[in-house]
Amino acid sequence: MTKEIEQLGGQFISSSSRETILYQASTYTHSLPSVLSILSDTVLHPRITSQELDIQREAALWEVGEIKTKPDMILPELLHETAFKDNTLGNPLLCPEDRLETMTPDVVRDYMRTWYRPDRLVVAAAGVEHDHLVELCLLYTSDAAD
Repeated sequence: MTKEIEQLGGQFISSSSRETILYQASTYTHSLPSVLSILSDTVLHPRITSQELDIQREAALWEVGEIKTKPDMILPELLHETAFKDNTLGNPLLCPEDRLETMTPDVVRDYMRTWYRPDRLVVAAAGVEHDHLVELCLLYTSDAAD
């Protein structure tokens, strides 16, 4: 996906936080339909293989292990969990290691089907006519709403 967007003259980054997952692309206006198509396909119809999931699981296990050994990184997480106990904001940002082992491509797809829906997504753009952006979003999410 990143390669496809770069071939269109754009750039792509993604990040996640406790409450959001961000997919961001910068591109030329004339490439907007292609970039939105790529982003929509990535978010709403990802190809998740067992092999890719195994690689990401290993990376996550390593990352969680590293963070737990660094007080300056784990302390804010522990404080956040304590301050917001019994509230969704108190859910751990780091995936518990035992939960990583239960993740399968089907589990990830079910999660995405539940939460990655057009009515839960925000699409924003700068330098694009609003009606044109809405038209493109409807075009690239029409099958996801069904």
